[in-house]
Amino acid sequence: MKLVEDLKTLKDMGIQDGSVIKEGKELGYKSADESELRNNIQKNKDMSYYYAHATETPLPENLRYVSGGDPIPLNSPGDAKSNLPDTHGLAGGERSNLDALEKPKSVAPVVPKKNIVNYSWCDADEFAKVYITQKEVMEIVKRAKAVSKDALDKAIEVVYEEKTVTFNVRDFKDDACEVVKTHYVLILKLQNEIEPENCKQWKTSDSKVTLTLAKVNKQTKWYALV
Repeated sequence: MKLVEDLKTLKDMGIQDGSVIKEGKELGYKSADESELRNNIQKNKDMSYYYAHATETPLPENLRYVSGGDPIPLNSPGDAKSNLPDTHGLAGGERSNLDALEKPKSVAPVVPKKNIVNYSWCDADEFAKVYITQKEVMEIVKRAKAVSKDALDKAIEVVYEEKTVTFNVRDFKDDACEVVKTHYVLILKLQNEIEPENCKQWKTSDSKVTLTLAKVNKQTKWYALV
């Protein structure tokens, strides 16, 4: 019995015609690499460089090769293509079904608020009145009033609380009143309490916007607003 070497021809090794050649594994031989690997593990135990291979479990023969079956033509009925998601249009052609997915809603840009500084007030028995006269605010009010009452209602917003009044005026980019272009605000921290439910929302004229605040103590005279 002779060992066949990879780098020599059968003739050079003296192998005659009719000889039976068997793999080393059939005769119980191990490859040089495998023998060296196992020798290293046996010698160095858990300190071996190849320690990870010490507990390998041989893969069963029936699991080494897996057949996917016969090929299926892509143009046949019920082919594999029908089970794939429609991605036409990604490289040109039909539009992709991805277009049907809900697109993220655009977020309106945040518009910085500008403070209203031109206003006055007066005591009016059971009420206190605030007059907003700032030029830029009145120009917004006039433009909104010229569009419609609904546009004016969207432009002006007043929030009454027990000791706070917040007055907002928004200038929109178009008549649809969807995108804010400019935003003015006046926040009043009152010295005295008011009745939010009895305050009159607001009233406009050519020169001012009037807010009417309902006092909690009707007979008390106000000497300061904030």
